[in-house]
Amino acid sequence: MRSAAALSLAIQLTCSAICSGQIKMRLQDISVKGSPLHVSGAMLFEDDASKAVRYSYQVEGSIANMSGRGVVLVVIHFASSGVNGPSLDYTYQNDDFFSSDILQPGKDERFHSSPLRFGAPTVNGHPVPDDLDARSAPVATAQAMFVQFIDGSTWGDADLGREPLVVRNQTLTELRRLQRVLAQEGEQALKNELSKSENLLPCISAVMDICSDKAASCLAAGLRSMIEAARQHQIDMKAKSALFGDVVR
Repeated sequence: MRSAAALSLAIQLTCSAICSGQIKMRLQDISVKGSPLHVSGAMLFEDDASKAVRYSYQVEGSIANMSGRGVVLVVIHFASSGVNGPSLDYTYQNDDFFSSDILQPGKDERFHSSPLRFGAPTVNGHPVPDDLDARSAPVATAQAMFVQFIDGSTWGDADLGREPLVVRNQTLTELRRLQRVLAQEGEQALKNELSKSENLLPCISAVMDICSDKAASCLAAGLRSMIEAARQHQIDMKAKSALFGDVVR
């Protein structure tokens, strides 16, 4: 009886693992020769037909700085092929301009994407049958596309670096506004202002998450830390460039 129960449980567990269609693929770094970054890690693909949004990806690993200069901003493209579902075409961006903790020469930093979910492809509302070449093995790739160094110089495709730099400028503008709220009305007013804001910029949203269950002083400290880091980075980049605007005051 126990043997039958154990066998039944083993079959259930095995079926769960197979039917969910989980595949873990090692990342292949296909960056061009001379790239200042090396990317390693894995991509997890899951196909669970029991879910409304059946396909999902998650990417995690590390980014190593192979250059002799600190790195402030990275843009990396991840892609997949050979899976029984939609291929991944995902661009990861990370800007440490508002942090004192940048990617130093010879060091590496961890990265972890949020779950990237996809529904089954359809045409005119009807599911499209999977068309997978059984001979092709699943492949996951990573490619460094753009880098900005601590001195303001860049490497890679400038067009791909434009969007995160625009977001950086928007963040600087918002920080100036929030700094005025803090100076004129105090810490609680700052917390109230942020709590009613919609579509927070990524760096500010990250501080909100950290301070979600903490006193208003946590947000004030986070704001001051971001402003100081931005000021120092602008000095390092010889802050006269119109691309970044004036130093936050």
